[in-house]
Amino acid sequence: IRDRNKWYANSETTGEHFGDLVVNDLINFSRKTFNLSWEREDTYIAGFSMGGYGALICGLRRPDIFSRIIVMNAALNIKDFVLNAPEVVPAFDLYSRKNYLAVFGLEKVEDFIGSENDPDYLIARNTAEGRPEQKIFWSTGELDALNGYNEKYWNIMKEAGYDVTIEIYPNRGHSYEALRDGIRGAVHWLPLDHFQDNLN
Repeated sequence: IRDRNKWYANSETTGEHFGDLVVNDLINFSRKTFNLSWEREDTYIAGFSMGGYGALICGLRRPDIFSRIIVMNAALNIKDFVLNAPEVVPAFDLYSRKNYLAVFGLEKVEDFIGSENDPDYLIARNTAEGRPEQKIFWSTGELDALNGYNEKYWNIMKEAGYDVTIEIYPNRGHSYEALRDGIRGAVHWLPLDHFQDNLN
């Protein structure tokens, strides 16, 4: 789903709870409507770009629901964006401090650290609490400007003991082609018996 650049956050400031929408409403609706499995081992979450961040964050928030997380070309630069957000952005306030405070429901930008929106915090929390194991499929194009952030976090997760599979696609940037390759790679990686034969 698209969340209108709200970063899958739950904000008491705006009253919008896009994180809860994904892990509660969307999951329950899709299971009931399409007769999907209610088992954790059959429940996965995936996303590209901002959705890649959203998949990682929502998956880590609820390891009791999601057994596998698919992260494609994730916009994991958001933490730096929030912490370094300017007071004023001429003509476009999407990257302003005021906007981020509202979107993430923060009193000050430093409150992002250690929140449920902070991947560093969620990885450390889940590891310390012995939360259920999760498998991670991580893809990106070799030319994506976000690769430094993606590499940072897949290394953090590997060091924390997560099972991380990484695919880097040659000559791909932050693009539809990288998304297409990531979806194909993820479907081959998932335990979907016989379904992989439908891919070409």
